[in-house]
Parts: sequence; C-alpha cells; structure tokens
Amino acid sequence: MHRSNIEICSLSPIGGRDLGTAIIMTGLVLLIALASCGKKESPEDGASVEGDILMLIVDYTTNNFEGGTELSFSEKSDAFTVTWDYDAPGDFGGIKLFYSEINEMLFSGTIIWMGCGTIEYPENILPAEHFVRTLVNSYIFPENGFEHVFFEGTTLDDEYNPVWSSVQNVIKARKYLASNPSQKVKIFFYTPSVGIGNPVDWKWILFLKSGSFPIVSGSLGMRNKQDI
Repeated sequence: MHRSNIEICSLSPIGGRDLGTAIIMTGLVLLIALASCGKKESPEDGASVEGDILMLIVDYTTNNFEGGTELSFSEKSDAFTVTWDYDAPGDFGGIKLFYSEINEMLFSGTIIWMGCGTIEYPENILPAEHFVRTLVNSYIFPENGFEHVFFEGTTLDDEYNPVWSSVQNVIKARKYLASNPSQKVKIFFYTPSVGIGNPVDWKWILFLKSGSFPIVSGSLGMRNKQDI
C-alpha cells in the first residue's frame, strides 16, 4: 500500500509533572487577563502637566476652541511676564511674544495689511480634538482673572468670559490652573489681517503657566483622584 510522505503529527500523552506545569501556566494567563480587564483607562489619561506653558487658541468670531500646544523650557522661573516685539504692518509686519524672565519665545505671527498673516511659532499646534475635556458638569475660573498682552485700543474685558468658557473644561487647562491657582491667565488678541481686516481670521490666544501647587481632584472638577 502506498504511504503518503506527509507526516501527521500526533500528540503524546502529558505526564504528571507536565500536566501540573500546564495548569500553573494557564492560571497565570487567566490572572493577567483578569487584571488587564479590571483596569479601566481614565478619560483624563495623557492630560498631565507636561510643559511649562500651555497655549490655547480660540476663534474670535465663534469663540470655538481650535487647538493649542505645550511649551517646555530648560530654564525655569516662578514668575511669568510676557513682553513683545511689534513690527507694524506697512504692508507686512508681525508680532513676537517672549517669556521675559527666561528670554524665550512664546509666539510669532505675521500681520499683513489687506491680507492675512500666519502663526509661525509654535509650529506644533495640535487640533482641539487632541485635547481631552472633562465630562463633569462644573465650571472653573481663574481666581485672579486675566492679563491682556499687547492690545492697542480699548480693553476687551467683557469678551474674556465667553473665551474662557470655551476652554475651561479642557483637562490640561484645569491642571495648569490647579498647579498654579494664583496666576493671571495671559490673553492675547492676534489679528493677522489688518486694514480692511477680516474678523474671521482673528484669534484669542491664552497662556497658562504651570506651577508646583499640588493638584487635587476637587480643583479640577473631577469625581475622584483616579480621574487625574
């Protein structure tokens, strides 16, 4: 009778020692699986204070939160003063903002007369959907309010509340504020188009500075510390 050259592998019986080892290994696998199922990822995971300055951008006409980024610097300072270098647009101009105490740039944007400039720095601005928001129905507000950075003309204090309302539920904003609760949130009105400027191009830009104050769940409007 012709025999096939395909080898069929058969299972040999498991001895007592091998059987005990298999049972132990199976138990370990089950324990690991159960542990991983029991750990639920918090909706605020990845929303820690990772930088020195949090920059958030809000649209001027809609007050919609559009995005932002975190800035980190090698030199540290407890103080936070913003200074600027303004190049008035004859045709083309721009503005740069600096963290005065450590002489580091915070922002650079062009301004075009009868046109529209762009943000040149920071380059790594993330869209709004990248930022986690709290699901807790609470409202927080900077206890010392706001400090306007560079504005020619009448102050716009009445417009700050709707601007802040669009970002106050962003977890990173809450953590920066909780870590440095006495700060005044810096707010800058960026108008890349001037002359016959188009308000749809204009942006509110907020800067929050991190601090060393212990972050507790109540200051964030969280349900419990596990949400941090």
